[in-house]
Amino acid sequence: MTMRPVDLTGELMTVNMTRSGVLLYTAARALELLGGVAQRLLKLAATMTAGGARSNRIASFALALLCGLVAATPAQAQPFNVRTWFAKGQVFVVWQFPAPPAFAASTVEIYASPGAQASTTNMARLGRLFLPEYTGARLRSLAPAATLRVPTPVGGIYTLTANEGVFAYTPRANGGLFFAVVNTGSTAVSVANSATTAFSYNPAADPVRPHLQFTVTTTGGNAATAFVVWAEGRTDYNNSRPDVPVMANAAKNGVPHVFVITGPVGGVPAGPLTCAFALHGGGGNYQLFLPGVPTRADLSLSLNNGIVVTPDDTIFARNENSLEETTTAWFGYHDALDPFFPGVRAAPPTTATIANFTQRRFFWIMDWVLGMGAAASPYTIDPTRVAIVGHSNGGRGTSHLTRLAPERFCAAVLYNPGFNFAMSENGHLDYMRGDVASNLATNIPRPNAPGNLGMLEIFTPTVRISPTRRDLALTRAFFGKRDTAGAATWNANMRAAVDSMDDSGLGYMIFWDEREHEVEDWSVENRPVGPDTGQWVSPVRTRRASCQYLVDTYRSNRSYPGFFQADADAALSGQQLDPGSGDDPYGGDAWGTWGGYFDWESGTVIDLPTRWECTVFASAAAAASIDNSPATTYTTSVTPRKSALYNPAPGSTVYWYARPVGGLFVTQQGTVTANANGIAPATGVTVTREDVSRIRISFSTVPLCIGTGSLTSPTSVQVCPTDEATMNVSATGSGPFLFRWQYALAGSPGVWTNLANGTSPNVGTAAGSTTSNLTLSAIATSGNRFRCIVTNACGSVTSNEATLTIRAGASDIAGAGGVVGPDGELTADDIIRFINAFTVNNMSVADITGPATPGTPDGELTADDIILFISRFITGC
Repeated sequence: MTMRPVDLTGELMTVNMTRSGVLLYTAARALELLGGVAQRLLKLAATMTAGGARSNRIASFALALLCGLVAATPAQAQPFNVRTWFAKGQVFVVWQFPAPPAFAASTVEIYASPGAQASTTNMARLGRLFLPEYTGARLRSLAPAATLRVPTPVGGIYTLTANEGVFAYTPRANGGLFFAVVNTGSTAVSVANSATTAFSYNPAADPVRPHLQFTVTTTGGNAATAFVVWAEGRTDYNNSRPDVPVMANAAKNGVPHVFVITGPVGGVPAGPLTCAFALHGGGGNYQLFLPGVPTRADLSLSLNNGIVVTPDDTIFARNENSLEETTTAWFGYHDALDPFFPGVRAAPPTTATIANFTQRRFFWIMDWVLGMGAAASPYTIDPTRVAIVGHSNGGRGTSHLTRLAPERFCAAVLYNPGFNFAMSENGHLDYMRGDVASNLATNIPRPNAPGNLGMLEIFTPTVRISPTRRDLALTRAFFGKRDTAGAATWNANMRAAVDSMDDSGLGYMIFWDEREHEVEDWSVENRPVGPDTGQWVSPVRTRRASCQYLVDTYRSNRSYPGFFQADADAALSGQQLDPGSGDDPYGGDAWGTWGGYFDWESGTVIDLPTRWECTVFASAAAAASIDNSPATTYTTSVTPRKSALYNPAPGSTVYWYARPVGGLFVTQQGTVTANANGIAPATGVTVTREDVSRIRISFSTVPLCIGTGSLTSPTSVQVCPTDEATMNVSATGSGPFLFRWQYALAGSPGVWTNLANGTSPNVGTAAGSTTSNLTLSAIATSGNRFRCIVTNACGSVTSNEATLTIRAGASDIAGAGGVVGPDGELTADDIIRFINAFTVNNMSVADITGPATPGTPDGELTADDIILFISRFITGC
């Protein structure tokens, strides 16, 4: 007959069993449960007064029960039909088992030695696995009848039957080994449970890789393909192969892990593709975070031009008599974790190191998907358009993954993240990583400081993790005021965490509403009293958290303005929208955002070593109405983030300026000293809604305002009466520049008037009066003075003045060959004709000056005429 027993993980398994097998399994399960009772009785006795009659009776009864259980425990049939082969960089050990183990926490062990053995006594144990691990139970969350598929040496695929298990060994050298598979507690090795295999080691040409398992179609019509990677676990977690990191401790060597890649409805388009990673929470699993799952539509995971990757964050471990599938918080667990410990769990020792096994697996999968790993990927991904989204524990995981490698993500979304460290996590002792407050050391070095970061610091969203990157990927965080789920609980502690994120200046965009914790509840009112709908989801859903919006709008290699301390009402400076103290879900504003309405024009970003600029505004034209700002003006702090070139030195002075787009004058400015991380924010910046105006904000390590040292003034000019005069000015600094020429008449030296193009009385005709080059013609008066006022975004400076002098004219009186009449140049003919005219007393030509009024004929020829003529000739007029 066919049975579908449920093990303690809640997973369904299809196993072919005989009637006697069913009875054996049922009896074993009952014994297991009774064993749990006996163990709890012993714990109860231990808490009572030592030597008390009642405690002695309880202890005696428990021991008797345990002894009876030991005597009644049925023997488990040994694995058989063991086969081994080498393929795709790993050795796969496959075996059959006659029935599921009697206890859910029972294990098989895999041993190896250079030569054949009759006992495991002289062999090295390579791994120890629970039934859900060696049969691929995680796959059944997506396909209930699935079994593991492994590669074969000839390039094919072998699909395990329902009563087969598999272990993967990752070699470190060429060679061969004798492998044996036994139930834990057994040492006997025979032909039936052993095999020998040769293998090679070539990480470059034959790297370890993920293995395709199957493809299913989601309810929404998306094709979802499951992959498995068999992790290598080692005591020395830093001793990696070139092609794959150590992803587990030695106790978890050879364990399979699942991830799923889901494409758009209609198939994956031609690349380069976009990509999003979706991380499940502590109480969920990867299959709940696939695009096309209707109950999770509010996560907005679907992409029409890319793939969504959903990894899994669980390991199996025994906790007393239960087998748990527990999360690693998307980080890892302590290096000496014993997942098979049968007793009462305790916190890890204070000397334990929490290793980032899961982080490593995540980034190795990411490298493979993006084609950056040692093994070829079937996808072509644009690495600048990779987003990541996480819910609950996955939100916290998204935070520490993006803080470790912010340069790899274009944007991140944290849904109901677990940042409330005062709450008990999952309601039980964390024997994998210890109490968060104890802050056990991890293997992640502290950036720019000695020692390693602790777990509390890894989980804290304001602590830097990356050894090389100061700034975060653009990150939006959504919190629910109805959330009561462990470390995601909304209360005063969570409110304090939210405040710290905003005050950090890291550029978090923070959103809150009245949603509950579970995604299925976000758009449904299901409480008898009080609202519990997520206003950012229902009735209109924000696009700011949509994976499609993230990959279409942002790039991992682009800088962006980080906003924080946003004020929703400029009339109430410093009075932000208030989510309440946290203790009352009705307190404060029901929903709102700090910084979530801000937007910017990515094409306007200027990123230079000394300067960063961008055009910013509050949204008024977003496709989703909920994303548009209700206020027209905000006061906020702004600082550049993820800039490639602009990185002020700590302690340096940074100048910032803001002006309306299209305006030529700065409306706000200030200076700030860069902190120890090189962050120098502009504070108190007024940002307007885009239908009012947009703001151009600039940051610079040198003053951008022009001054006397950066302006070249015009020089004085002398011209002939009929000539044009040209003056020019030049400025250095941040353009564009506005030029305005002014004049002061010779008779009014202190009165300055703006010069306009065209003819001005007593001046002449002007052209270029608002440019750097001024041209004057038909000059009316000699001795007028001119200057230029030059303005840029930072202010104005006035040039020195220059004087325009008109030279005396009428020296050109003869043409070539002595022909009467000007010819446009001064030659010897002009002198000869003037002397001839003077000699014959020709007053019309030679009478050009009088003694009292030089330049005015006086009716007689005198020496003054000769002197003036020669003077004009010499000056060129």
